[in-house]
Amino acid sequence: PVVYVDWYKPLQQPIAGIGMHQVSLSSRNHRQRSSIIPVGDIVRSCHLIPVFGR
Repeated sequence: PVVYVDWYKPLQQPIAGIGMHQVSLSSRNHRQRSSIIPVGDIVRSCHLIPVFGR
């Protein structure tokens, strides 16, 4: 089996006051970086919470 993955930029310092990291999509030549990879290549997953109203 394979999975579709959106790549994100490496994490920076957490946001002061809430201790959470803000992520942004990785891009190359102004195009979002995504891949299809074997499910066995996944090391860990994470849950992302959207920020609305920006």
